[in-house]
Amino acid sequence: SNPATFSQPRWRTLVENFQANSGGRFVIAGIGSNHYDSFSEITARIEMARDIGTAGHALFSYGGLKQKGYFDNLAAGPYATPAIIPDISWH
Repeated sequence: SNPATFSQPRWRTLVENFQANSGGRFVIAGIGSNHYDSFSEITARIEMARDIGTAGHALFSYGGLKQKGYFDNLAAGPYATPAIIPDISWH
């Protein structure tokens, strides 16, 4: 098991903690495309980040997404609706 791979409950807890302590700044949750064996694991984390209220998420690496053929899955699934760009209130 990759040490950077967290179970869904552990990943949620980490993101919730970052969000709770963000001081009004953006939290962009990281999701490693190479760390999970199925697209549903990535989708679950995207949905969790959205439910928690983060400003977004970052998928890395794009090479891993391409290698696994996930770009079409993203376009048809969690990215089917364009994101709303958040205001940067402190800028």
